[in-house]
Amino acid sequence: MAQIQQQNPGAANVVGVDITPGETDSDVRGFLTTNHATGLGYSFDHDTRLITALGVTQLTTVIVLNPSGAPTWRAVEPTREQVQTELTKLTAQ
Repeated sequence: MAQIQQQNPGAANVVGVDITPGETDSDVRGFLTTNHATGLGYSFDHDTRLITALGVTQLTTVIVLNPSGAPTWRAVEPTREQVQTELTKLTAQ
């Protein structure tokens, strides 16, 4: 996902959502550092409001939102190429 963010700076804002109760900023920053993704934004959803609103039922779900914030595509563990294809479609509109 960090590569997607880097390749599409004007078209994509990638945000990780941590749902693990008790994890801290330090925990998430450590994870991002380990995975060479320190440029990604992140949020916590310990009360599951966000994942409930977006209908996420599995970890590693990727959701592409249009500029209005409406979901346009979702997949579990998609490849980088799949995400890139959806972003290209969205930015072509």
